[in-house]
Amino acid sequence: MSDRPTPPLDVKALWKSQPREIAPVALATIRRDAKQLQRRRLRVLIRETLAAIVAIVIYGLYVRFLPGLLLKIGSGLAILYLIASIWFIFVLFRPRRVPNDAAACLDFHRRELERQRDITRDKWRWALLPLIPIFAVMIVGRWIGPTPPWRVLWLDHAIIIASSIVLVETLILVWLWNRHRADRWQDQIDELDALGKEEP
Repeated sequence: MSDRPTPPLDVKALWKSQPREIAPVALATIRRDAKQLQRRRLRVLIRETLAAIVAIVIYGLYVRFLPGLLLKIGSGLAILYLIASIWFIFVLFRPRRVPNDAAACLDFHRRELERQRDITRDKWRWALLPLIPIFAVMIVGRWIGPTPPWRVLWLDHAIIIASSIVLVETLILVWLWNRHRADRWQDQIDELDALGKEEP
C-alpha cells in the first residue's frame, strides 16, 4: 500500500470529458448555427477585402495627388494598414468546414464561438489602435499644409478640428460596439453550455 495521498479529483476536467446528451432537434439547430456562422465569416471576408481594395486605390491617389509630405506619408501608412488588415481578415475570418459528427459539431461550434468572441474582443488592438497614428499624421499634415484657395484659414482649421472630434468619437463607438458584440458571443457560448447540461 502506497503512502502517497490520492490526488484531488479534477471535477471540471471530468465534467468536460462526459458525453453530452442532447436532443436530435437541438443538434440539428447547432449544426445549422455552425454553418450560418461560417457563411457569415465568408461574407465578412469578401466585404472587408473589397472595401480594403477600394480604400487602397483611394489612398494611392492621395499619395499621388495630395500636397504636403505628411499627407503623403499618412496615406502610405494607411495603405500598409489596409494590406495588413486584408491579411488579418484572411487569417481570422477564413471559414472552416463544419464536421458531420454530432459531438464533433458541438465542440467545433463552441470553439468557433469562443474564437469569434476573442476576435471581436481584441479587435481594437489590431483594427483600431493602428489607426490613431495614421489619423494623427494626416490631421497634422492638413493643419500645417496649404489651405484650399476657396476657404479661409480659420474655417479650414475649424473643419479639421471638427473632423478630428468625429474620428475620435467614431473610434470610441466602434470599440464599445465590439465590446457589446463580444458579450453577445459569450451569451451564445453560455446558452450552448446550458444546452449541453440539459437532459434529453
